[in-house]
Amino acid sequence: MAALAPTSAEWFQVPPHQIGRYICDFVCLEAGVIVELGGSQHGTQSPYDNQRDAFLKANGFRVLRFWNGSVFSEPEAVVQTVLEALTRQDLEGRFT
Repeated sequence: MAALAPTSAEWFQVPPHQIGRYICDFVCLEAGVIVELGGSQHGTQSPYDNQRDAFLKANGFRVLRFWNGSVFSEPEAVVQTVLEALTRQDLEGRFT
């Protein structure tokens, strides 16, 4: 996430940040956005991820999930999606 502009990066808590019993990769408390990065071990949405996302959503957060590979191969697209999520309340989910 180093590609985020400094003014945008300042919005995110440096990991780890705990919400309830869950440790989140990146959190913007002001916008209620959580950014999660995952590798091949997260090939599908696990029951744990579903439970975790339901808890976070019930507590006012939206979760954006990105593959580690996308962060390295398409950092501009990842940053654009995150920046858009800071202003769009309907943007959440898994992105490639």
